[in-house]
Amino acid sequence: MGQIQMLKYRIDSLTREIETLRKNQGDGWKNILTGLMGKMDKSKYTTYGAAPFLDDTMLAELYTGEGLARKIVKAPADDMTRKWITIEGEGEDAIEKELYRLDSQKHFNTALCWQRLYNGSLIIIGAMDSKDLTKPFVPKKGTRIAWLQPIERSRILISDSDFNDDLTSPDFGKIEIYNMFVGPTYRQVLVHRSRVLEFFGEPAPSETKSRDINLEYWGMSVIQYVWNILKACGSVIQNVENVLHEFIVGKYKLKGLEEKLAAGNEELVIKRVEIIQMFKSILNAILLDAEGGEDYIRDSASVAGIADLLDRFMMFLSAVSEIPVTRLFGRSPAGMNATGDLDLRNYYDMVSSGQGQKLRKPIQRLIDILSDCYGTGREYIFEFNPLYEMTPDEKAEVEKKEAEADHIRIEDGVLYADEVREMRYPEKDDMGRGVPKEEEE
Repeated sequence: MGQIQMLKYRIDSLTREIETLRKNQGDGWKNILTGLMGKMDKSKYTTYGAAPFLDDTMLAELYTGEGLARKIVKAPADDMTRKWITIEGEGEDAIEKELYRLDSQKHFNTALCWQRLYNGSLIIIGAMDSKDLTKPFVPKKGTRIAWLQPIERSRILISDSDFNDDLTSPDFGKIEIYNMFVGPTYRQVLVHRSRVLEFFGEPAPSETKSRDINLEYWGMSVIQYVWNILKACGSVIQNVENVLHEFIVGKYKLKGLEEKLAAGNEELVIKRVEIIQMFKSILNAILLDAEGGEDYIRDSASVAGIADLLDRFMMFLSAVSEIPVTRLFGRSPAGMNATGDLDLRNYYDMVSSGQGQKLRKPIQRLIDILSDCYGTGREYIFEFNPLYEMTPDEKAEVEKKEAEADHIRIEDGVLYADEVREMRYPEKDDMGRGVPKEEEE
């Protein structure tokens, strides 16, 4: 009876404690036995710690030594500049030739890579105006642009640069004169902001900006916000490599091993194993003493589930970096979207957005400078060339659907055949707009 009474007492106590928790904590699933929503609930104490800040040295080492980090930096930059631009306006050929002479596509690609890696970069404009580099550059006819030079943000001494402190200026708070190291010898120079094209990184939350002035002014590196999953992915790959190194383990059974070790004859044991290994290398076979009870066993480690595990981490890294698996890892698409077209189209939308945010302003400024320097006297606009091109089969399917739709419009009297021809093939229509039959009569 004593045990029954004790059990009843414990049940009553737990019931009272549950009722107290229910009243104090409000609605929600609770279980005092497992600790759910109680003092011992592990999920209530799960918080996010401070994110490690990656310095310039770590970023450089990741770019040069970690292939995935380099791909995350370089792939979007390559895609943003891969198809380049088309300039619109009278006399655009002259501007396009100057952009080609200056190797602008390559330099903008490099600047984008440094912007994504180091959270910022510059392109120095080599204007031959015979002025001090600390003076503003005013483009005018006859001034030659000799070169373009990308510069990493890590070469800029932001603490020793001059900022614009004029409250009435639209450039208030921005660097007015850059203090930087240029060239392979790291020569220190001062350059006015009108002589550079600026590329800024990802915006950083204000709570993190106090850590570093570069983070506050330039923004974040793309490696910063993928660092945790990139590190985890690298750790998984390293562990898989270790499993492969120990995929096959050889076991030797030596008679009297324990007695030999106890008697201090370790050298005899080692010598015997070395002889076995030597014959294995020479004869690709193992010689054992059948009478002495020696034996050799090969055990293989299991690799079941490793492929699925790697796939999951690949998906995580792809999601965080916003680069589809097909582009980041170069693997065939899988899953519900077996073609991978949807992933690529979403990725190209992201790349197009990046072109507008990161490239449009500096490219337009360079085009305006070239127009002023070479005296064209015209304003030019440009468009980025399409990133996605339809295959011949896709083009044929689109043309087929358009033809079917045009046929329906003609049959229903919505449009005349001449109108459809002018709309679809204006360069082939030399008869002008189709005239309705009523007007002909």
